Amino acid sequence: MKPLALRPRVSRTLVACLLLIWLAGCSSTQFFYNRLDFFVPWYLGDYVSLDRSQDALLEDELQPFLAWHRQDELPRYIELLERAERSLDQPVTRDQLMALTLDAEQALDRLQHRALDWMLVLGDALREEQLQEFMLALREQQAEYEEKYLERDDAHYRDDACERLQDNIRRYLGRLQTEQKTRLAVACANLRRSDSVWLAERAAWLDRLDMLLQREPDWQASLRQAVA
Repeated sequence: MKPLALRPRVSRTLVACLLLIWLAGCSSTQFFYNRLDFFVPWYLGDYVSLDRSQDALLEDELQPFLAWHRQDELPRYIELLERAERSLDQPVTRDQLMALTLDAEQALDRLQHRALDWMLVLGDALREEQLQEFMLALREQQAEYEEKYLERDDAHYRDDACERLQDNIRRYLGRLQTEQKTRLAVACANLRRSDSVWLAERAAWLDRLDMLLQREPDWQASLRQAVA
C-alpha cells in the first residue's frame, strides 16, 4: 500500500494538538467536559423549556451517562490517540488511516447509542406543547441554514469551504510549505458542492423525526432504528 504524503514533523504536530485537546490538564476542552452536567441542559434550553421536574429528571439521567463516558470511553480515546501517534514512526498508509477512522466512527456510534438512553426518557416526559416547541426550534434552524448556505453561488461556496479548510490546517499543522499550498489550492478548485444535499437530507430527517415524536406505541424503538 502506497504511503500517504504526510511529513513526520507535521503529522506529529497534528497528533500533539489532538493529545493536548483531549488530555491537557488545563485545556478549555477539559473545562467544558468537566461541566457537561451544566452545559448539556443549558444547550438543550435553546430548543425546549423544561419545568423543574423535567430538569431533575434530566440531571438524574445524565449522571450515569457522563460517568460511563468518563470511565469507559475516555481511556479508549487515549488508546486511539496513542496508537495514532505510534503509527507516525513510519510513513502512514491508507489502511492505517482507515482503521483509525473506523475506530473513531465506532466510538461515535457508542456515544449515540448511550446518549439516546437519556434522550428517550426525557422525550417521553415532554408535554405535547414542548414537543411542538422543540420541532419549531429545529425547523427555524433549518430555515436559517438554508438562507445562509443555499443563497451562495458556487464561487462563494468554494471560497468559504477553502477558508475553513485553511484555517483548520493552520491551526493544527502550522505554516504549510509551498508544495502543500499548491496541492491545497488544487483541491479547493475541485471541490464538489454538497450543502444542498446535506440540507435536503436534514429537512427529510426533520419530517421523519416530527412523525416519530407523535409517540405512537414503540416510538422509542422506531427512533433508535431511524438513527442507527
